[in-house]
Amino acid sequence: CTLTMSDDNFVKLFTGVMTSMQAFSSGKLSLDGDIMKSQLIEKIFDLNL
Repeated sequence: CTLTMSDDNFVKLFTGVMTSMQAFSSGKLSLDGDIMKSQLIEKIFDLNL
């Protein structure tokens, strides 16, 4: 799975200012490939995606 987002949105996501659902639903985060694999990022970075 490939995740694409701007630098600013990356910082917002990983500092908790924005959730992954907010980013995805607003078009600030795009996913390509196996979307189910994107859930592994939560475990890797200890995020509440």
